[in-house]
Amino acid sequence: MLNRMDLPTRSYSLSQDHLIVSATHLVLAVYFVLFQSGVMSYVGMYLPTIARVLSPLFYLLYAAAAVLLARLTLTRYWMKERSAFVWLFFLLAIAPLLFVRAHPGDVTKNYVVGLGSLAMFTTIGLFADPRRICRFAASVTALLSVLCLLDASFLDGFTNTLGRAATLLTNPNVAALSLLIGGTGTIWSLTPRWRVPFIVLVGGAVFATLSRSSMFIGALVCLSTIPLLKPFWHQRATYLKSTLRPTLITLLLTISLLVAGFINNSAFGVATGNAFEGLRFAVQTLQEVKSKQKARGGSDKLNAITASMVSDAERENSASARAILLERAWQSYRHGPAFGQGLEKAFSLAPHNTQLLMMVAFGNFGWVVVPLLIALIFCIGGWRKGLPPAVAVAGGAFFSHDLLLAVPLIASLVVLLIGLRVDPEAAPAVETKASGRTPMAVPVILLALASLAALYAQSHNLQNYRLDVQAKDINGLEGPLYYVILPDAMPKGLVRLNTVDRDMQLTESSRPLAYSNEFGGDQDLLLGFGQYSVRNMWLWFVPGDGSDPALNGRTYRFSGQVIINPEFVCLVLAVLLWAASWVYLDRRIDVRK
Repeated sequence: MLNRMDLPTRSYSLSQDHLIVSATHLVLAVYFVLFQSGVMSYVGMYLPTIARVLSPLFYLLYAAAAVLLARLTLTRYWMKERSAFVWLFFLLAIAPLLFVRAHPGDVTKNYVVGLGSLAMFTTIGLFADPRRICRFAASVTALLSVLCLLDASFLDGFTNTLGRAATLLTNPNVAALSLLIGGTGTIWSLTPRWRVPFIVLVGGAVFATLSRSSMFIGALVCLSTIPLLKPFWHQRATYLKSTLRPTLITLLLTISLLVAGFINNSAFGVATGNAFEGLRFAVQTLQEVKSKQKARGGSDKLNAITASMVSDAERENSASARAILLERAWQSYRHGPAFGQGLEKAFSLAPHNTQLLMMVAFGNFGWVVVPLLIALIFCIGGWRKGLPPAVAVAGGAFFSHDLLLAVPLIASLVVLLIGLRVDPEAAPAVETKASGRTPMAVPVILLALASLAALYAQSHNLQNYRLDVQAKDINGLEGPLYYVILPDAMPKGLVRLNTVDRDMQLTESSRPLAYSNEFGGDQDLLLGFGQYSVRNMWLWFVPGDGSDPALNGRTYRFSGQVIINPEFVCLVLAVLLWAASWVYLDRRIDVRK
């Protein structure tokens, strides 16, 4: 029989546990909103002043995570075995740094902080409610997918690669891999009704990035889920009936956004064609590199791969450039020291392969880092649940060197490891109003308010676009026609050059040239002497006397009006809709299956 004197103590213990779990949910939600979504990656790259202002928030976030980690580790002994695998991986992954003679730089610091974040946030996530945490991360992944599809519709969006979507992550390959790993880690936290629509949305976003490697990895991940689908097979009719309507709606939305991308962004269509055409030449290019190395032996094989060779191949297609970079990194590992050359040297080689990056950085010790990560996945989730995440991580490590360096990918790995504790066959419990949803709503609402504030602040801080055209940037075409590729207005993605109202001016030694927008056959520009035009951020002009602008000694200056980028407005609207969906519809999504 329970003693009445124990009731207040037990009630206090339950209340304290609820407070700790709520705090854990809040910390992880802030972490995912800031890092998995790419917000801080963009702010750190294009808004350094704001990044410095927000730096105390980072320290507070990591301090709160450390306090929670200590508290949970001391009180919940039954979770120590699971968290021990995570910290063992952390120690073994950073141990090779002790043997590297190279001086540690920013890449090394980023690697250590990233692995520390991976271990700390994964551990507190395993102590809390993995399903709830992963469902929140799934909503962030869905938001990122919609933003990627929107990014494909704008020529001067957030991406740093023309024609490929990336949204706030700016790098299309990192965006695709982040979506893939985040989707793989969170898919089972959703009810069966929403799993197929989620796959459709994430798959469409990965296609918008035009990352061929991520598409291939995604296909392998889907095949690897077959062992997990066996328990659902006898109920397939029920699942198909419940998921048909949301799947069709999501498919229609995804296709509509992709079609809008092809219509509104001509570069997206061109990049789509080039992405799949370039695969044919990758093997041929690598064979040419091999033939140039035959006459050289030893370390000279590395010198045979010059920077000009890489740049020439990259202009042709990225698959050829990757093959050359992979060969260069392999030769560097073969002829490098036994304990490696350091992460700075390895990262400068850009091998597009995490396994090879670790081998160049840590020498013979580098062989174990990626296999240890895959082993960690199987230790936490078992072979059936661990197979799809292991395939995603192995594929990401094979095709990217950013897996353990890029902050959004580290956040996605945190989601993936926490998601291994979610039982795919267990239905989510119906939640009440007093559930742990409220702490997670705090960063959601703050992000929505911050996006509105950013839109308001940027609209009141517009500056004119000015460019002093350098002779080295001027390219000749036919006859006296020349062009310059205009750099994006900054901050990238938030503002753009106004080419609609034609409030622009190009001067030649202080003498203004005349604007013209006349077209001939095949939509070719018809420009006379002393005229210019702007199309798709390309400045076309003909000097006043038809002379070569690189040799005539004249100065060319271009100016224009900067306006808010329509994609920025779409991004703010998407964030507001996402916030409203999470705050008001979360319980409804849980109850309806």
